[in-house]
Amino acid sequence: MQGSRLSGVNFQNARLIDCNLSRAILVKADLKWAMLSGCEANAADFTDADLFHTNFDESSLNQSNFTNAYLFGASINEASASGANFSNANMKDISMEESQLDDSVFDHAFMMRAVLIGSTLRRTSLRQVVLTGAALEQADFSQSDLSGSLLNGVALTETLFREANLEGARFVNARVQSVDLTGAKGVARDFPGISDNH
Repeated sequence: MQGSRLSGVNFQNARLIDCNLSRAILVKADLKWAMLSGCEANAADFTDADLFHTNFDESSLNQSNFTNAYLFGASINEASASGANFSNANMKDISMEESQLDDSVFDHAFMMRAVLIGSTLRRTSLRQVVLTGAALEQADFSQSDLSGSLLNGVALTETLFREANLEGARFVNARVQSVDLTGAKGVARDFPGISDNH
């Protein structure tokens, strides 16, 4: 299916394990509950797709487009999605543990209760993202832009924000331990539990 035009296709509950969807066009596709673990889907277009509880674990999603996609409860664990675009996506309750997400775009995404434990999001744009209640332990946001984002109630343990832009970001009721803010911009001086080294 590499490079296929599959806009609007119905793949509900499909099992497409280890498939190749690279450069495929899946705009407005229905992939609810689909199993796509271990797939190659680099530069695929999932714009406006319904990816409710879709499983992309251990998949390669580099440079893929998920703009406006519905990713509620989706699973993208141990995956590579560097340079992917998740702008305006609904990613509530998504699990993205131990994933490579460097150089990606999440601007205006809704990521309430997202799990990003151990993932790398270096040089990533997360402007005005809702991350309320998210699990961000051991995640790396170095050199990323989180300006204007809502991170209320997040769990931050050994989380890296080196040289990150935190202008206007809100961290009310954050659970904080051993966070690295070296060189970060826009950090409140009285933020509890954080040693400001910049």
